[in-house]
Amino acid sequence: MHTPRIAIIGCGTVAQRYYAPALRAFPDIKNQVLLVDRDSRSAEELRKLIGAGEVHTDHRDVLEKADGAVILVPHDLHHPVSMDFLNSGVPVLCEKPLALDPMDALEMIHTAEEAGTSLCMNNTRRMFPSFKAVKEMIAKRELGRLRKIVYREGSAFGWPSSTGFYVNPWLSSRGILLDLGSHAIDTVCWWAGGKPVLTQYLDDSRGGPESVVRLV
Repeated sequence: MHTPRIAIIGCGTVAQRYYAPALRAFPDIKNQVLLVDRDSRSAEELRKLIGAGEVHTDHRDVLEKADGAVILVPHDLHHPVSMDFLNSGVPVLCEKPLALDPMDALEMIHTAEEAGTSLCMNNTRRMFPSFKAVKEMIAKRELGRLRKIVYREGSAFGWPSSTGFYVNPWLSSRGILLDLGSHAIDTVCWWAGGKPVLTQYLDDSRGGPESVVRLV
């Protein structure tokens, strides 16, 4: 049986906290994993945590080696890095958001379709038991017909990052909506079984990355 070679693209905090423990649980896969980061020190640190791995500093070096790629780089790099793998026919699991620009996201989808390969986005909240329970309750109308969903995300944003790109205006003028907001929008659309239509949008950005958003 063929053991897939998985390429981890971006070996920072998310890879070290969440993907390293998962890879350690699969010895055959971890022994062949490809660890890619521009900062070789991050890749080496991840290799130590996993206990195996082949280190590279350029994702293009592993296009012909990988059977699948997990994209964990900053948001602005999701599209170009994913496209390199998709154009090579390599399945991609991309952290959200899929891209900064809707047209880039559509290009990724169309490229995957044309290449006959998979493009997946890691909307983890769909796997949470409580979120799945809400989905089932709505579908079965256990509380009656759905009339309205009010979704508040009020926790402090402390998601770990080695580079701090989340709040770097040089990389993106968008803030919380692009990150936690994408989870919220996806969840509401998943629960309701539809696509969003924008009615109202307010934020506190004043030209920079926003930290408070009201979306209807």
